[in-house]
Formats: sequence, C-alpha cells, structure tokens
Amino acid sequence: MIQIEDWEYEYNAMPTMTKNEKKWLLEQVQKDLWKCDFWKPAFYKVLNRHSYQKEFYLLGSEPTPQFVDMYLHNVLRKLQEKYEVACRRSTAKGFVQLGLGISYVSTHTRKRQMTTVNELEVYIDDSQITIALLPYSEMAAKYYLDEYLIVENIIYDLCQELFAAPVKQIADFQNYHKKLDADQRALNLRVIEIARSSINSLYEKSFGRDITLQGYLFTVVSIDGKNECILHKDFLDNPQILISKLQKK
Repeated sequence: MIQIEDWEYEYNAMPTMTKNEKKWLLEQVQKDLWKCDFWKPAFYKVLNRHSYQKEFYLLGSEPTPQFVDMYLHNVLRKLQEKYEVACRRSTAKGFVQLGLGISYVSTHTRKRQMTTVNELEVYIDDSQITIALLPYSEMAAKYYLDEYLIVENIIYDLCQELFAAPVKQIADFQNYHKKLDADQRALNLRVIEIARSSINSLYEKSFGRDITLQGYLFTVVSIDGKNECILHKDFLDNPQILISKLQKK
C-alpha cells in the first residue's frame, strides 16, 4: 500500500519528499527481506554457541540496569559503524530498548535515521535482558542482567553471521539502498520532469488516463489492477522497463 499522498507534495519541499519516498521504497523491500528463511537458523545457531555454562564470567557485584544499558548501547554503536547499519535507543516505562536496523536514511546531520522497526532489538528492564530478532516474530531469548557479557557475544556473533559476509538477500537489500542514494544524487528537477512526462505520455497512450502518483524518485502506475513502481533513474536508463509492462497488459 502506498502511504504517500499527492497533497504531501504541496506542503513539503523536494528534500523532504525525496526522503519520504526513499523511506517508503526501503520499507517495501525490507518487508520482503523479513520473509526470507535464513533468519531463524542463523539466530538459533548463534544462541546455541553461547550459554552461561560455556561462557562463565566472574563479574563481582550485580550490574545495574543503567550500567547494562550503557554497556550494550556502546556495543551497538560500535557495530553501527562496522557494518553501516543504524542504531537506535529509546526508553519506555520500565525498560530501555536498543536496536540495530539495516533500513535507514541519512539526516542533514549525517546521522542514520531508522525508516522502520529494527531487525535486532535488545530490551533491558530491572531484572533481565531480552534479545529479539525481526518484528512480529517469536525469535527471542532472555538473560539475567549479570549475563550481559554473554549477550554482548551473541550480538557480535549474530552481526558477524548476518552482515560480515551477508547472504544474497541482505547484500541485495544493501545494494538497493546504495542505488537509491545514487539515484537521489543523479536526479534534478529538470531530469525528473523529463521522466515524469515521458512515463505519463506512454501510460496515457495505453490507458487513456493520467497517472495517480508521480514523485521525485519514482512514478506509480496501475496495470491490470496492480500498482507498479517505476524508478525514474531506471526508466531514463532503459524506457523498455515500462514499455514491456504496458505491452503485456
């Protein structure tokens, strides 16, 4: 479902709407990535490598939730730089939530802003640490606060498993992310108007009506009741990507 409306373009400048478009595009691809079957075996393989019995630590006094929060947040920030992912920390009543996510847009301060929920979540409350992988899934494990070093090892190991030599689907997502960044740099208003006009002309010739939504990075066309997203840079490089879809209608 497209969550960008025509009226938004009337009230927001091109930089804001381009950022919103990129966010929407990344969210669509990320949802497909979450459906892949490699996540579960990777998660449980890592969990089975680490336990209190295998990795016993003499920690001294019981760590406070505040200490564990600070310690693990620092772990995630290091991983953020190492694997070019985004790190987020938020608080709620009774717990702290830390997260790493691969879908983000860069802000004007060069910080990475999550576009959606994270792939990896760490929850810290007064008594335990919970690690969860993927939204809406049952992949989770709980640890006592004094097992925070085991949690650290799990997080490092899991990121190594997923990102160091990424499976094809993650690599494809990361390449798509970089492509959208490159598209944004390559497009200006004059070039965008050329793409919009050409796409609309081809669509109107085939269907006899105008297109519903034309943004800066993409145009959405409806063909046989299905919305097709045509990236402007792709169309300018090869108009056949739209022409072939229209010929098959």
